Amino acid sequence: MDKKDLEFQKRILATFRIEAEEHLHAFSAGLIELEKTQSEKKKTELVEVMFREIHSLKGAARSVDQKEIETVCQPMESIFSALKRREIALSPLSFDILYKTVERLSKHVATSGAEQTGVSRQTQRDLIRQLKEMVSGKANAAVMQEPSAADTEQPHPAQSEPIPETESVEDLSGESLPAQIEMVRIPISKLDSLLLQAEEMILAKIAVDQRSSELRGLCDELNEWKTEAQKWRSRRAAATAATWNEWYDASEMRQKK
Repeated sequence: MDKKDLEFQKRILATFRIEAEEHLHAFSAGLIELEKTQSEKKKTELVEVMFREIHSLKGAARSVDQKEIETVCQPMESIFSALKRREIALSPLSFDILYKTVERLSKHVATSGAEQTGVSRQTQRDLIRQLKEMVSGKANAAVMQEPSAADTEQPHPAQSEPIPETESVEDLSGESLPAQIEMVRIPISKLDSLLLQAEEMILAKIAVDQRSSELRGLCDELNEWKTEAQKWRSRRAAATAATWNEWYDASEMRQKK
């Protein structure tokens, strides 16, 4: 890969990093709000917004070949798709897993995956396994109804088998997360077109940056050409003057003879 390709790749990853951080910030804020709200209507709205955020992050990661992020986003997208269909609900353990996943993704984005080691890869595999178990209802995720008193006294067998925590996954205690984020209501029917426009704008920005770099290179070459042309004109003018002087001197000598 030559220098121009490397620079272009760096610009793409820098643009992706900004977009990914925005998606993760919005998702984290939504996760906090979802955990504390009691309104079913609000939960539905938050689940839809968070589904869109993680879906967009997955698409952005795929476009820049960030397979590790895409691989983690896939089961998260499935979780919120199941929440939209009211097939599962999020338990405290489920929220804990999602918080750890967001923290994992944030670190990966911030370091461009440079921290990937054997332990971190195992951590990622453990998180993906836990996320997939949440989709299937095995990760202490109950059915999407409020539990009755009888259910509280006699929990479902699937809830009595919590997933063992892995030591390699860092806890989020002590970490500061965004408290809230102001939200605007947008009809669901318009979200797809808005997301598509956002993705097109990012691609357009990348293309503009590339063209700007190419134009700067052309301007530098043009300036060099102008400098060389000026030197050539100066040399030609000097040569013409010398030729004229020789002709004039020769004419004077002939007249004297």
